Order: sequence, then C-alpha cells, then structure tokens
Amino acid sequence: MAAKADPRLWRAYLLKEGLRYAVNLKGDEGKEALDRWLSWARRSRMPVLVELGRKVVAHRAAIEAMMDSGLTICSPRRYDFATLSRIFPPSSSRCTAE
Repeated sequence: MAAKADPRLWRAYLLKEGLRYAVNLKGDEGKEALDRWLSWARRSRMPVLVELGRKVVAHRAAIEAMMDSGLTICSPRRYDFATLSRIFPPSSSRCTAE
C-alpha cells in the first residue's frame, strides 16, 4: 500500500532498513551486505541517501571494526547499566538493557 502511495518514500524506508540490517550483521556477511547497500544507495538518486553513502564510505574502517568485534554502541550499557543510567537517564537512551 505505501509503495503505491509514495514510491520514493517507500524506497527511502527500504534503504534505511537495509542499512540497519547490514550494520547488525557480523563479519564478512555484514561487509557484503554493506557493499550491496552502498551500491543501492548510490543508484537511488536521492541526495540525502547518496550523501549518507559517502559518509558510510568515509567511516567504513570503523564500521567494519564494529562488525568484526561484535561490539555496538549499545554494548557498554549491558555491562554497566547502573553507572550509565546515571549519566544517560533511561528516557534519553535509545538502547535497552539486555
């Protein structure tokens, strides 16, 4: 339904979800998914997503290191929830304790 109502918005949503999926994969599988996403973003002809693709390329080494290590920005919260909850109250955090 959304794809017919606004195809450009639907494509942007799929690209956003594709990047989220690629970044959550680990190792070589994640790197291959990131390559496919970058190719898709470049062809999208949406200036915002093309620019995001450039930023991903610029920070690719750090992104791949995250994929190889298995760590994410949310990982420290798991291990030291009490300290981090004082610094970042739960209402301001996008990560959840696991």
